Amino acid sequence: RENSNIALATVTSAVELTDDQKGLITKKIINIAGTEKLELVTKIDPSLIGGFVASVGSKVIDASLASQIRKLGLSLSK
Repeated sequence: RENSNIALATVTSAVELTDDQKGLITKKIINIAGTEKLELVTKIDPSLIGGFVASVGSKVIDASLASQIRKLGLSLSK
């Protein structure tokens, strides 16, 4: 992968992603990772409620509903 400039990304979502969703997420991750090619591994975790969590290298993009609810709860407890 390194010799071919291919980044490995894992995307975990609450439900199975459509091909269109995979394409959009792939484009975003390619921009973030600064690579030309991306190998995408998808996983399903219903506890995310909605949205997704993507990781590529040491970078993590948490766009899950569960994360947003946690953040809201923390801000309300202050």
